[in-house]
Amino acid sequence: MEKIAVITYDMIPYASSWGSCQRMYYLSEFLLEKGYSVEMFSSSKNRYGNFGKKINFGINYFPPEKESVEISETKSVNEKAGKIKTVLKKAGKKFDKFYFNDPFPGMGLLGYFWLRNFKKDIVKKVLESGAKKVIISSPPFSILKIANDIKKADSTIKVIFDFRDPWNTWNDNKGIPHLREKKILKAADKIVVVTESVKREKMRKYGIADEKIEVVYNGYSSPEWKRAEETAGVPEENKIMTLSYLGNIDFKKGGFRDTTEFFAAYDMLGEDKKKIKLRFIGVGNNEETEKLKNRYSEVEFVGKISSEEAMVEMLKSDVLLNIHTLNDKSSQLMIPGKIFDYIKSGKEILSISDESSIATQMINENGFGEAVINERNLINEKFKIVIDKFEKKELNKKDKNSIENLEKYSREYQYKRYLEILDKI
Repeated sequence: MEKIAVITYDMIPYASSWGSCQRMYYLSEFLLEKGYSVEMFSSSKNRYGNFGKKINFGINYFPPEKESVEISETKSVNEKAGKIKTVLKKAGKKFDKFYFNDPFPGMGLLGYFWLRNFKKDIVKKVLESGAKKVIISSPPFSILKIANDIKKADSTIKVIFDFRDPWNTWNDNKGIPHLREKKILKAADKIVVVTESVKREKMRKYGIADEKIEVVYNGYSSPEWKRAEETAGVPEENKIMTLSYLGNIDFKKGGFRDTTEFFAAYDMLGEDKKKIKLRFIGVGNNEETEKLKNRYSEVEFVGKISSEEAMVEMLKSDVLLNIHTLNDKSSQLMIPGKIFDYIKSGKEILSISDESSIATQMINENGFGEAVINERNLINEKFKIVIDKFEKKELNKKDKNSIENLEKYSREYQYKRYLEILDKI
């Protein structure tokens, strides 16, 4: 049985969001199912829960689990964690962008200190595991540096860098992070990215040979969708159009999912707001969320649920909402993970994103729903369009047989490419 080591900073139960750990979780479970022995190395910090998942592969946490804190135990722990996070963001934002350029403030620093404290222990454990192939997932991108230490300890080990985010390609950084990425990429035997766009940008910016970099998309989980469909059965028809956003969201202005224009468009509906049952499922506990709860009593704001529960809620909805509003190249390089689940659900998608985003192109080219830029008047027009479709019973209701090549959007289909990569490396 061939052994594979996986190094990733975020993993359940210590990941604050399912999105940060699902790619490596699903990949590790897939490899285990295909006969590999998988040993994972991850960080332990505040405990957030398992998001309805069970780990079947081997896992080592640093520091040991007994030193971690249960984030849901008390209100004071939650408040303390929130305050530390706020201070870290304020203090580290400028330095982080200058030196690390990770997608979220402080992420690079967290990865740096984790590696500084536990690098020797992780390398030792990797060698003891007997793995000759190591997958390192980022962000945080600062943990990629451990590849040099692994190769120094055993030059026969092959290292794969798996980029969940593009790093310096989406804001075209030319400073220290660019130089750091250019240097560290040399330590990888193979590089895996999540879209063709990221591959092209990395090849252009860093002169990476085509054969060194591979594309393995994210996707929906076929087994989980099968269970969700069995649980949901045949949902009753909604009398009022149910518009649902599912996934992590904090409503912060200027962030990846800024809902300022969205709610302005919603307010413009006036009495027609009664024709929409609006739901946000997966919301964070913060000041912005509380303000919206107080302002919109008719809107449902639901906390985090498991991925299978989210799938059931998708099936109960009429229209599924995607929001990506950050004004940079990220939407042209990345596909939000929820899009694959939205497609699998067969429901109408309302996507708010840049007109040149991959999500917009997918939706328009395949007839998955409506796409619009983040501007209140245009969003308001799309509201009226989907309401009209609902009333005329013309909303997208694609089943698994009507979506061309639906299987290619599954993780199982995509991860077959990983088997080929591991076999050839």
